[in-house]
This record gives sequence, C-alpha cells and structure tokens, in this order.
Amino acid sequence: MLANIVRTDRHVHRPLPADTELARAVKATARHHQEAIWARQQAMNRLRSLLRDYYPQALVAFCEPGSPRGRERAAGGTHTAAPRHD
Repeated sequence: MLANIVRTDRHVHRPLPADTELARAVKATARHHQEAIWARQQAMNRLRSLLRDYYPQALVAFCEPGSPRGRERAAGGTHTAAPRHD
C-alpha cells in the first residue's frame, strides 16, 4: 500500500530534510549509550553465571543491593511488617 502511494502520489509528498549535525550527534550518543548498557548487562550475566558455576556462595554474599535478598541482607535479616493503624 505504501509503495502504491509513493508511486502514484509522489508529487504530493515532500522528501524529509536531512538530519542536522546535532541530530546525528544525538543519535550517535544514544547508540553508544545503548551499546554500553548492553555490554554492562552482558558482563553482569557472564559474571553471575561464572559465580553460580564455581562460587555459588558468592552470589549470596555479594548480591545486588537493589534485589530482595540484598535489601534483606542490608537490613540485617528479615523483619515483620509494622502493624497498620487505620
């Protein structure tokens, strides 16, 4: 359908302007940022896999602070919830 529109109504549609230097810089920065995120996640997954295979207790000792076990460990163990006063 799109190809038909471009073929028959080409005179109605104008070409898109070329990207500015700033737009190209933003795209390049965003691409590098995404690649850095992917590389970090890949390294974390690789490390976690190796630790699970060779040092399983290290995962418990050095778990991430944001994880549920990390918050529990930082708090010094499990706690019961405070009573609610409605």
